[in-house]
Amino acid sequence: MKRALFILTLMLCLPVGAQQSPFRIREAQKALVERLAAFGKAIPQEKVYVHMDNTCYFQGDTIWFAAYLRKTSTDTPSDVSGVLYVELLNNDGYLVERKLVEMQGGRGEGFFALNNQIQYSGFYELRAYTRWQLNWGQFEHWYSQAASNWFGDDKEREKLFFRDYEKLYSRVFPVYDQPKEKGDYTREMTMRVMQRTFKDDPDAPTPMLTLFPEGGNLIAGIPNRVAFEAVMSDGEWLEGSLTCSEGKDSAKAISRGRGMFTITPEAGKTYEVTFTTIEGKSVKAKLPKPEEQGVAIQVRQEGDSVCIETRLAGLSTDSLALTIMHEGRVSEFKTLNDPVIQSDGKNLEDPSGRYARLWMTAKSLRCGVNQVTVFDTQGRVYADRLFFVTKQEEMQPTLIISANKEQYAPYEAIELDIKGKATETPISLAVRDKAHQDYLFDNADIMTEMLLSSEIRGFVPDPGWFFEENDEEHRTALDLLMMTQGWRRFNWRDMAVKGEWDLTEPDERTPIIKGKIYKATAEQDSLYEKERVKI
Repeated sequence: MKRALFILTLMLCLPVGAQQSPFRIREAQKALVERLAAFGKAIPQEKVYVHMDNTCYFQGDTIWFAAYLRKTSTDTPSDVSGVLYVELLNNDGYLVERKLVEMQGGRGEGFFALNNQIQYSGFYELRAYTRWQLNWGQFEHWYSQAASNWFGDDKEREKLFFRDYEKLYSRVFPVYDQPKEKGDYTREMTMRVMQRTFKDDPDAPTPMLTLFPEGGNLIAGIPNRVAFEAVMSDGEWLEGSLTCSEGKDSAKAISRGRGMFTITPEAGKTYEVTFTTIEGKSVKAKLPKPEEQGVAIQVRQEGDSVCIETRLAGLSTDSLALTIMHEGRVSEFKTLNDPVIQSDGKNLEDPSGRYARLWMTAKSLRCGVNQVTVFDTQGRVYADRLFFVTKQEEMQPTLIISANKEQYAPYEAIELDIKGKATETPISLAVRDKAHQDYLFDNADIMTEMLLSSEIRGFVPDPGWFFEENDEEHRTALDLLMMTQGWRRFNWRDMAVKGEWDLTEPDERTPIIKGKIYKATAEQDSLYEKERVKI
């Protein structure tokens, strides 16, 4: 609690009022940024990665795993939580087993035995989190009034039952039938008998089209870039092209159902776009109503430089500023009316106060997902955008592993030569038969999980593909992935504005048990009282 109280006191100097002098405007902006920076240091988040010993399992196997916890404020193993919850869920999504893993120096290990608890094969999920992580990303699933009646007047328990979280560590993997004979690893999957399905199933996958104006809003009278994502409701991405109701040039889906187009909307006018698949099927979506006052932002990466352009409608650059954050840490703070002019002279400001451009070198930013936010003195966010900075020198393996042979006989001893920078940090190593490896979309490693997957919403299939080549195709695909994210791990207003956010879960260093004692009958009451007296 001391950390939270320290953060709150920083807002006492925040001035308010519509008319402010340039000095007071600057001080108000600095107060918000100081709170933003202090919040990221005092209340950091944790990221989890679980290293499993295989890509698939058979009934009767044991899943061995090593878990790692990282603190976002320092890029070091986390000392915030001492307990990690690791859960195994079956093919139907039900909890099979939960382990409480002791974390020392941000590392722990454990196992799940796929024995009699596993009655059916299928795709299982391993999920891992700390209680500290549950402070962020809470939401409740929709449920009917009939479901609400199950809990009576216990509203707290009702909300807890339907509560979920936007981003916990998760990995899905196949569990196959137990081999009929020793050494026979035929992949057979006998799943639980499911209910009969019909061709006219109303829950059959349907095409979906989602639109994402860059920065969050569509601004009237200004060129706006809009990203789109066309997928089936089960997640399968679509190939095709998109056209606007205005009859503008079409835009193709260029990566995993994602693409982008530019539009200059008129105030008070609504626009509809249509996505047509290569098979001829179509799906429509409406663009949000254009705002007459706001900020349109464009982020472009050209070589080793990042260009951030802002175009304003009904506003002036005088009261606006921007920050760039990386994992909750402030790396840049600039006012829009005073961009820093570099030696190349690329930065400029329109004398009308409606346009500003800021060029930055990628070297000045941190590798991974960065978040640029445009805000005013009252903490109102006008534009917010994620972009990814790739630094090849920081993304290279730090360990080199070589073997004394290319192929081994069963149970033959294996000698490995591991070279790398000397460190006392423990590492985990899994050796498996490549011939029996399953190639899955859920193939994140510790680099892609910490830098990419943990920062954005939902499941990222085959995340390693984005880093296979540093060319235009992969960079464009990665930027479209950034633009089509409506969720933020680090919410700017929660961090910068007083009273927007409170801790709900403790930093658990040893297991905390919470619950209630229920006594249903008078007889149980008397027994309970007798036991209490004996104690």
